[in-house]
Amino acid sequence: MAGRSFYELEVQNIIEVFGNIAHAFSTYEAWEDAEKTKFVKRGINSIQFYNDGQSWRIVSMIWDDERPGLVMDGRYRGATPENSFKPKPLRGSA
Repeated sequence: MAGRSFYELEVQNIIEVFGNIAHAFSTYEAWEDAEKTKFVKRGINSIQFYNDGQSWRIVSMIWDDERPGLVMDGRYRGATPENSFKPKPLRGSA
């Protein structure tokens, strides 16, 4: 993906809050074009937040993409038809 444009869309999120801390699992799909005709990848952003009394601040963020041997559970995909895109297996994968 380095050096090329892409469009990333959030398709689902799960947010949990406890006091002044929060965690978001944000599922994304990346496309080469705004019309969503060329699928690139799907994955999850894991974002941690802290409320400082004024606003929510991002403390950390990390992400991972689906790949052969790592496919996200359906609960992270959402329930709308738009979120049901099933990419073709990568070459060499089962």
